[in-house]
Amino acid sequence: MNILSIETSSPYTYIGLSKDSTPVFEIRNFERFTHVEKLSNMTEWILKTNNIDFGDLSYIVVSVGPGYFTSLRAGISFAKGLSFSCNIPLLPVSTFAGFLFELERKDVSVAYRLKGSNVFFQEFKNGSPMDKLPIITNLKDIAPSFPLFVMEFPPSASVISKVAFEQYIAGKEKVPNPKFIEPLYIQNPVS
Repeated sequence: MNILSIETSSPYTYIGLSKDSTPVFEIRNFERFTHVEKLSNMTEWILKTNNIDFGDLSYIVVSVGPGYFTSLRAGISFAKGLSFSCNIPLLPVSTFAGFLFELERKDVSVAYRLKGSNVFFQEFKNGSPMDKLPIITNLKDIAPSFPLFVMEFPPSASVISKVAFEQYIAGKEKVPNPKFIEPLYIQNPVS
């Protein structure tokens, strides 16, 4: 099973390819806020390099945030377009689910740097969020209940692919209808 993963919660673009839950290839673009310009070419390149056609994809995974408003919109719109046009199931993954997977901890406080000292913040107990949604706060105002990890970059495309595999393919979560997948916006578009 071939899985294409797309991570655009930050100013950067990550595209990955996995076979089942095993990462095969990942490329990252560190040109800030060029998602719209780069997503198509990066996707075509990763598939061509690995001798895979769009019809060979079993799933598309996309990070739904929280993250930058326009970045999320670009990644999710691109993923939805591929999903609808190629009839490939789309699997949404929260940015924080990726962080939790990377950190390999059940009780943890996570801050995802937004701008300067502003962060998205969420705490997890026994692997579950303590609050329904992350919040935006100033890093200096955080009084964490658990060890605090400040994440400067989003989870890799390979990580969100592994999370999706565990949640949907090997797990019990139902694959959603792509038309109902939306970005997890915590801030206003002008922020």
